[in-house]
Amino acid sequence: MSAAPRLTIVPGGGSRHAADVVELASRGLALPHDHASWPRYNTTARWVWARVEDDDGRPISGFAIELRRSRRLPGMRIGRIRRFGRDLHAPLLPTAGETLTAAARKLPRLLRLDVELFDEDEQRRVTLARSLAAHGWQPAPSLDYEETLKLPLAGRDDETLLAGCNARTRRNIRRTLRRPELRFEPVSSTRWRARLRQLHRASFERTGGHAPELDVNGMLAEAASGRDSTLIGCFDASRPAAERLIAFAWITAQGDHAVYAHAGAIRGGGSGAPGAVIMWEAIRWARDRGFDWFDLGGVTSDEQSPLAGISTFKRGYAQTRLRVAQTLRHTPSPLFAGIAAGARRMLSGAGG
Repeated sequence: MSAAPRLTIVPGGGSRHAADVVELASRGLALPHDHASWPRYNTTARWVWARVEDDDGRPISGFAIELRRSRRLPGMRIGRIRRFGRDLHAPLLPTAGETLTAAARKLPRLLRLDVELFDEDEQRRVTLARSLAAHGWQPAPSLDYEETLKLPLAGRDDETLLAGCNARTRRNIRRTLRRPELRFEPVSSTRWRARLRQLHRASFERTGGHAPELDVNGMLAEAASGRDSTLIGCFDASRPAAERLIAFAWITAQGDHAVYAHAGAIRGGGSGAPGAVIMWEAIRWARDRGFDWFDLGGVTSDEQSPLAGISTFKRGYAQTRLRVAQTLRHTPSPLFAGIAAGARRMLSGAGG
């Protein structure tokens, strides 16, 4: 068995983390958004950077861990690692289970640690999952999505990209772009914080889903920095000033590709199809930034799912379907995990 590399935990978003990001990127490693810039801008959680070093103390890999307080057990914390895999974590492939378990041991008061293995290379993803399973990690509910649509971008001009859309999507894009009252541009002002949350919640309420927490402050700050994301909005000049933002999407950089991360929009209202143009603008932004491909942010094949309509919308832009992710969980203390599960059942039974 290969010896596990040396692991050091440092503050996420700090100077050591930032230097490692620069060093790893200089070697051609693609750093996902959650491991690169987001720990610096996120305002709703604490982050740490697990720095994986060689014998000379130089970084060979690394991963960011998001830490939040447990709502069930005061004083305990829940950890999450997103997008673990691909080239950035290839050096850890032989020892992934040992390395991530060692990271969990270094985090005090940890109730559980979930890791999303994200890699379109199925063999590599399965190898990572087996390594974690050998150290006691168990399958867990998905942190985000397991299947997505991939749209190649390299070398494609607007006409080629548009030709790849289905007829309905092309029609919606062209029809909406002809509306003189609409403009599509970055959302930059903090005055739109409440509106962004409102649009996000409304989109989930229409499908019967529960909207995940949206760190609007972090999104605005990072997008304004011009680093690893953009926040695209549709503004309708015919509406009252406070309601002119009618749709948005947040696009994040994931190393060699970009992903449609969060979105929201009003329903109907005679404004055409602003979501269709925002997706189009997001794709063009990613292409112009030099990304190889665009991840449309997950789809479902379940026609009964509340998200089936959103998946149909996304299939208007791309047809190449990929299975990219699975989630595993480590529970350092089965006793505390059992107590938390019991508290969750009690609250659920009481309607709380």
